[in-house]
Amino acid sequence: MPIIAGYYTAANDMAKIAKVLGKKADQHTYTALAAQLADEFTTRFRHQDTTGVYYGSDSETSNAMALDAGLVPADDQPQVLARLVASVRTAGNHITSGSVGLGPLFRALQAGGRDDVIYDMAVNPTSPGYGYLVNNGYTTLPESLDGSGSQNHHFLGQIDSWLIKGLAGIGQSAGSVAYRNLDISPAVVGDLTHASGSYDTPQGTVTSAWHKDSRGRLTLKVTIPAGSTATVHVPATAGTRVRAGGSTTPTPLDRTATTASYRVGAGDFTFQAG
Repeated sequence: MPIIAGYYTAANDMAKIAKVLGKKADQHTYTALAAQLADEFTTRFRHQDTTGVYYGSDSETSNAMALDAGLVPADDQPQVLARLVASVRTAGNHITSGSVGLGPLFRALQAGGRDDVIYDMAVNPTSPGYGYLVNNGYTTLPESLDGSGSQNHHFLGQIDSWLIKGLAGIGQSAGSVAYRNLDISPAVVGDLTHASGSYDTPQGTVTSAWHKDSRGRLTLKVTIPAGSTATVHVPATAGTRVRAGGSTTPTPLDRTATTASYRVGAGDFTFQAG
């Protein structure tokens, strides 16, 4: 399963590169190959039972890899995401994916809006998991999340990416190049009362920091470097008052049941919800 998924993503990426380079023949070749691999993946690994659609063995890795590779049709994605979440809950909020499935697991859950599940896995104090390692005095990542093997294995470091892209919410907008268009969408999860992070882009350093006070009111502060613009998604339930200000006046965009979105240019901005 990982081989076909990896082969598909490589072919799909090559098709995109060929398009950018204007190599139409190569683009056609790789697009056709990706389509062929997608069909084979679906034929071999897509399954369905009375509770919905799943992939492979219905494990964390199987469903996460299918979602992360973009091999799950849009109509099936909610069902497969639900199966992924169920497998995590069944495992007692433990990570069972292994190193190959760890990246897809985090990315699929984040893309599906389930940062809460990632948080529950991250802080789980029992083995195997990051929380277990921290609680037992580890200062480097071992080869396994139960603490065994080599005591310096960065290939389990996928959580680093989530701390920046998830908790701090710093990411690049779809279609953006060199972080000229940013997407700030922090995840306010669990019992956390604050989080902050920064990321050095070709345009400069982006920062995002949020905290909740004792009454649950949220303050989000972001810094956008010169040369970049950003869409900021402020966590705020429907009906919650949001105040926005900064170097320039943020432009209100859409409002959903969980967020209030704004468009900003370079500078420092503060958003308050509640």
